[in-house]
Amino acid sequence: MDPDTRKRWSKRLSYHLRHAPAELGLTLAPGGWVEVGDLLAALDKKYRGGLSRQELEEIVATNDKRRFGFDADGARIRANQGHSSTSTCSSRPPSRRRSSTTAPPPASSRPSARRGSRRRGATPSTSRATRRPPAPSGRATGRRWC
Repeated sequence: MDPDTRKRWSKRLSYHLRHAPAELGLTLAPGGWVEVGDLLAALDKKYRGGLSRQELEEIVATNDKRRFGFDADGARIRANQGHSSTSTCSSRPPSRRRSSTTAPPPASSRPSARRGSRRRGATPSTSRATRRPPAPSGRATGRRWC
């Protein structure tokens, strides 16, 4: 399989295994798994002359970002990351991000509450970006654009 064709199929597989399995008529099992035979049949139906098992194995083996994985016996396949489908359950621990319902961290641990802290990410070029350019007379202006 040439690299362009491999890349095209890899993108299709990513899309359908991560975001839109229903477009192929597939239902993902917990963890995002789908039977290889069902996937190949659905791809053949949608794309007229889909993939063979050997071509699918080549795509999985040569993908530099390891987007796909087979189970231990090779009967099922899944996208390894980035699912937006609600039918998948990740084997990873839950995110550490706070939701809006959790309490904020104590004031003493926030950077703005510490004495002498600066605003992070602000550089002199950032703060000057919103100011007017110098007036034609060379007179500096400190006013904002709006």
